[in-house]
Amino acid sequence: ASSIDPDILDDDSKDHWYLLRVPDAQSLGRNIMATTCSSLTTFDTWLEVYSGTCNDLSLVTYNDDMDELCSLAPMYGRNAMVSWPNVPDVEYRIRVVPFTNNAVGRYALKITC
Repeated sequence: ASSIDPDILDDDSKDHWYLLRVPDAQSLGRNIMATTCSSLTTFDTWLEVYSGTCNDLSLVTYNDDMDELCSLAPMYGRNAMVSWPNVPDVEYRIRVVPFTNNAVGRYALKITC
């Protein structure tokens, strides 16, 4: 499955959080990928993935630049990509953050399971 969620990070919101849970036991060990590699992304993004509850988060993975895997050459320096093995019924929290504190703009988050 795959989805693209275009969104805008503005002065009022310095990060966005997404919740993902893949319940299918057949997906055990298959990688999940999240990326901001898109022509819609207009600022330098950082991705973080956590598991656990809101009060007890554990970092799974993070990334700033993965431009070598993104075919959008003019977007160099803006694209983040993370990949991690799925554990069925675990809730993952994906955080989209600007790399610099004052960055605002548009981005698209694509998640592939």
